[in-house]
Amino acid sequence: MTTGVTWNIADLFEQTAKRFPERQALVIGEQRRSFADLHDRSARLAAHFHDLGIGTGDLVAVYAENCAEWVETMLAAYRIRAAVVNVNYRYTAHELTYLLNDARPAAVVFLSKFAPTLLEAALPTSIVRGGLIEIVSQPAGPSIPASTPYDTALLSTSAIDSVGRAADDLYVMYTGGTTGSPKGVMWRHEDVLKAHGVDFDAGSRRTIERPEEIVEIAAGRDPTTTIALGQLMHANGTWSVLKTILWGNLVVLQPTFDPPAVWAAVERERAQVLGFVGDAMGRPLIEALAANPEAYDLSSLAVVASAAAAFTPAVQQQFFDLLPRVTLVETIGSSESGSEGSAPIPRGARVSGRAGPRVAVGPDVALVDESNQLIDLVPGAVGRLARTGHIALGYRNDPEKTAKTFPMIGGRRWCIPGDYAEVIDTGAILLMGRGSASINTGGEKVFAEEVEAALKSHSSVYDAVVVGVPDDRWGQAVVGVVQPRHGLLPTSQELRDHCRTTLASYKVPKRVLLVTAIRRSPSGKPDYTWARSAVADAEEAAN
Repeated sequence: MTTGVTWNIADLFEQTAKRFPERQALVIGEQRRSFADLHDRSARLAAHFHDLGIGTGDLVAVYAENCAEWVETMLAAYRIRAAVVNVNYRYTAHELTYLLNDARPAAVVFLSKFAPTLLEAALPTSIVRGGLIEIVSQPAGPSIPASTPYDTALLSTSAIDSVGRAADDLYVMYTGGTTGSPKGVMWRHEDVLKAHGVDFDAGSRRTIERPEEIVEIAAGRDPTTTIALGQLMHANGTWSVLKTILWGNLVVLQPTFDPPAVWAAVERERAQVLGFVGDAMGRPLIEALAANPEAYDLSSLAVVASAAAAFTPAVQQQFFDLLPRVTLVETIGSSESGSEGSAPIPRGARVSGRAGPRVAVGPDVALVDESNQLIDLVPGAVGRLARTGHIALGYRNDPEKTAKTFPMIGGRRWCIPGDYAEVIDTGAILLMGRGSASINTGGEKVFAEEVEAALKSHSSVYDAVVVGVPDDRWGQAVVGVVQPRHGLLPTSQELRDHCRTTLASYKVPKRVLLVTAIRRSPSGKPDYTWARSAVADAEEAAN
C-alpha cells in the first residue's frame, strides 16, 4: 500500500498512477495517455521546471487549448509544489498582460498558435530565463526563438529530491466570472480537494477519511469513463479531469466543442458519464442528437451532468425525451466555494415550474442577508448563498475583496460569492442567480437567469441573455437579447406575451432585441457586458 500520502493533488495522482499504470487516464482528440504515461511525462517536465529553479509557491502559466500537455503541465507543477495559472486563450494582448503581471508566473507553457499574442503582451520580469516553453504545433518549429520546445523540456533526466508535499500546498484558479478583471482564487490542496468532493465515494455514499482509501476502493471496481466538455482554462474543465483521474478513471476531453463529435466519442469510448456547462453546450448537443437520433449507440451512457451555467427546463426535457434511461444531474458551485450542492433532476417535474437549479445542500451551506446575518433555512427564505468549512483562502493580490467575500460570521469563516437562493424544502434550495447580474426595476429585483429561461422555452428561440438598461421611469428596464432559431423571426410582442405565461409582469422584458448570435465565454457563461453594448448600439441606431 502506498504510504506517506497526504491530501495533496500530486500525492493522490502518484498513488493512483502507481496502482493502475496500464489503465487509460486521458484522451483528447488523437492524444491518449495511460496513467503510466501521464506519470512519466509529468515527472520529466517537473524535473525541467526544477532545473529552471521553479519550486514551492511558484506559479506556472498554461496558455493553450485542451491538450494532453495542459494536464501534464498541471501535474508537473503540483509535483514540485508549484501551482498552475490558467490563461484564457481568448484574451487580447492587453488582457493577457494584466493576468500575467497579476500572477507573475515563473514560466509560461504555451501553444504555438498563441505566440503572436504572447509576443505582443508585456511579460513580467518574474519569468525565469528559459521559462517560455512552447507546445510546437507547426512543422517550422518554435515560433518564439527564445522558447524551449515542450518535447525538449521532456528530455530532462534530472533527479528531484523529496520536496515534502503537504496538504497546505498552494492551488490557484483564475476566474473572470461574468464581469471584471481576472481574479486569482487561492486554495490549500486539502481544501480544494474536499470542496470538490474528491474525498466522497459515490458508490458507498460516504466520505473518505484517509487518502489511501481512494485507490483501495478503486481497485475493487471496474474503471468508468467520463466525457468532460469544459475547457481546462476554466475551473469546471480542470476539476472534471482531476476528480476523474484521481479515482483511477478515464476522462475524455474535446479539443474544441463539436456536438456530433461528442456523441461519436460517447459511442467510441463507451462512456458512462457526460458532463457539460449548461444550455450553451446542452442545447446544441441535444439538437445535434435530435437531428440524427439513430446515428449513435449511446447504450453505455448512464448520467448526464450539467454545472457552472443555467440548464433550463426546456432543454432538460429534450434530454429526457431522447435519452429516457439516462439520469440528469445538476450541480452548483463557484471557484471560491467549490461544489455547493447537487441533485438528480426529477423527470418532467420542472418543465413548467420555476427555472433554476434545485439542489440538496449539506450542513456547511447556509443563506445570509445583506448584513451577513445567517437566515433560518425555512421554506420561502431568500438570501445569498454561503459556505463554510473547506473554502478558498482568498484572492491573490486583493485583500479588500478577500475580506468582503470571506467574512467571519458567528466565529466561523464563510465564503459568499454572490449567488442568491431560496429554500424550497428542508435541505434543498433553488438557485436564483448571481446578484451582480440581477436587475432592479421599479424597486423589484429580477434575476436574469429566470427571464432567460422563460425566453428560451419559446419554440422560436435558440438562445437568450437578459440585462438591465437605464430607464427614466423604472431605474432599470428588463431587456431580452435573443438569438432566434434559423429561419425564424419572432416578434418582441410575441416573446413578451410568452414570458407572461410564467413570469410576474415586472419580470417580463420591456423589449426584445434579436441578434445573429449570442456571445458567451468558452465556459458557457453569458457575456452581459457585450449584451448591454448590443442593446445600447441598437437603441442609438434606432434614434
